[in-house]
Amino acid sequence: MLLLAGLLIVISLVQPLANRLRLSSAVLLAIVGVAIGVTSTLLLHVSTANQFDAFARVIVELPIHSDAFIYIFLPLLLFQTALTIEVQRIVEDAAPILLLAVVAVLVATLVIGAALEPIAGVSFTACLMLGSIVATTDPVAVIGIFRDVGAPARLSRLVEGESLLNDAAAITLFVLLLEMMVAGHPIHVGAASLSFVRNFLGGIAAGYVGGRLIVGVLPWLRDMRLAQVTLTLALPYLVFIVGERVFEVSGVVAAVTAGLVMTAVGQPRFAPDDWRFLQEMWEQLAFWASSLIFILASLFVPRMLEHVGWHDLTLLGVLVAAALVARAAVLFGMLPMLSALRLSQQVSNPFKTVIVWGGLRGAVTLALALAVTENSAISPPVQRFIAVLATGFVLFTLLVNGTTLGLLIRLLGLDRLSPLDQALRDQVLTLSRDQVADAVNTIGARYHFDGKLIGEVTKAYAETASTNPDSAYQRIAIRPLPDASGAGGIGQP
Repeated sequence: MLLLAGLLIVISLVQPLANRLRLSSAVLLAIVGVAIGVTSTLLLHVSTANQFDAFARVIVELPIHSDAFIYIFLPLLLFQTALTIEVQRIVEDAAPILLLAVVAVLVATLVIGAALEPIAGVSFTACLMLGSIVATTDPVAVIGIFRDVGAPARLSRLVEGESLLNDAAAITLFVLLLEMMVAGHPIHVGAASLSFVRNFLGGIAAGYVGGRLIVGVLPWLRDMRLAQVTLTLALPYLVFIVGERVFEVSGVVAAVTAGLVMTAVGQPRFAPDDWRFLQEMWEQLAFWASSLIFILASLFVPRMLEHVGWHDLTLLGVLVAAALVARAAVLFGMLPMLSALRLSQQVSNPFKTVIVWGGLRGAVTLALALAVTENSAISPPVQRFIAVLATGFVLFTLLVNGTTLGLLIRLLGLDRLSPLDQALRDQVLTLSRDQVADAVNTIGARYHFDGKLIGEVTKAYAETASTNPDSAYQRIAIRPLPDASGAGGIGQP
């Protein structure tokens, strides 16, 4: 518990430091976690016995297994992400999101497996399993960077939607390949495809039924905010474990589906203030979970990168190149076909470029690699192969892609409004200034304010809107102002 308290303090301090350094907090958390792990290893193995040995030993021999990441953190994170998704918007971009989330995972797994198999010295199944592990993308760092630079909303929506279903597809495929490797069965494409579809669709069914059952209970808990949050907290774990252990389908897919059902069907059954409270509570839970899983997983990095050689670095280079080629092939080769078939709006080349480079990997990838190293049925050479390359790939995407993604967005001009959007914003600001001026004049006349004062207020607002349009644009909403009788009156800015 002392270690947990210490890590929470570190997490709280990383946030302001990340803002000051203009880094994603997820990237900085990974760096801090690796630094703590390396320092603890050096203290334990280099120095003589001292008061820090006990602390270093706890870090190096951290009593946390992959099951903790998968069964404690993963359902919570997937469910919270689904709660924040605008289902209507996801439906509008369903075709490209499904392409990125499912087809791209399969393509990446095959391309990475084919690229590594001739030089890796392990079986093709092991190479495919590595491909499925590194196919999981992590949106936390990417979305944070998007917000910092003001990237377009659709770009964020595509990445969030992809990641939400991407984890489901990749983990389902990983479990399937792991079972084949443990059982020693050769890969039969037809049987593997049927098993993948069954697990995926079964997970959707389990999540939908569980979500609808919980939504049906919500009317009994009206105006009981804490009970509502508690019930929704039980939902992702319920469908995840029941899906995995009882029905033997994808618990990840079930948790995602339950979250989408809660957003689409459950939200209207909440009072607006209750729904806002629910989202705020889940945002706090997800912040703790995502930060802890990042830093805890990063603590394992030194252990998983022991005795790295030049051959490992060569394999890592091939892995990075294969992953980028596979992702680019889907985005630039397959995605235009959806537009040609009128199944999706066109996605611009700058958007595609950012999505290719923004495929960061994170704690889920490390957790899956850790699960392989803990499986005694997997041979030590395969365990080492998976651990080293998966960990190296995560570090590469965080430290290289993650630190340059903001620059790429600026170079492509995606942090600026298009001419059409600029014109629309200018028109909205003009109308809002006129509306504000009318509201101020009306209020001033009603309460007999001095005319000079009214003029100074309207002038000050007009100057602010002209010099800082982004600030003014955020304040154009007009709120009702109660008049002297307490009834709704003329709006104010």
